[in-house]
Amino acid sequence: MLLCGWQHYRTYPHQTRPFLDYALLGDDIVIADRSVFFTVPFSLDALQVDISDAKSIVSETGCLEFAKRFWVKIMSKDLSPVSAKAVLESYFLVGTQQLAYKVQVKSKTCFGLNKAGYRVLGQMDTKALSRRFSRIQALSSKL
Repeated sequence: MLLCGWQHYRTYPHQTRPFLDYALLGDDIVIADRSVFFTVPFSLDALQVDISDAKSIVSETGCLEFAKRFWVKIMSKDLSPVSAKAVLESYFLVGTQQLAYKVQVKSKTCFGLNKAGYRVLGQMDTKALSRRFSRIQALSSKL
């Protein structure tokens, strides 16, 4: 998008490399540079283009929604098939198993979703786990 390149040039006038830290698909855009991102709305206002603030995500942790997909951890994990309800139900044993099957997460992640602390995580490879976490480990190992 020409506008992103122009805003990158205005934000970083001494950089000579082209601006590639964005993705554009239809009316969806992701801008991965914070300084450039905050200058784009002013240019769009000057061009009389509306931006939906309700659909905009400004992430501190690297999560984003692009092309109907929801990504976390700087686009390293796609959580699109997982609903918020599934994450909330993951506290229960059956919910954990369904979530682990759908997203194919590790048993350590299943433990974390069930509020396991560092002591429980340290006991993962021993027989000292409680009945609850032993069941979670057994379910997640069968996936």
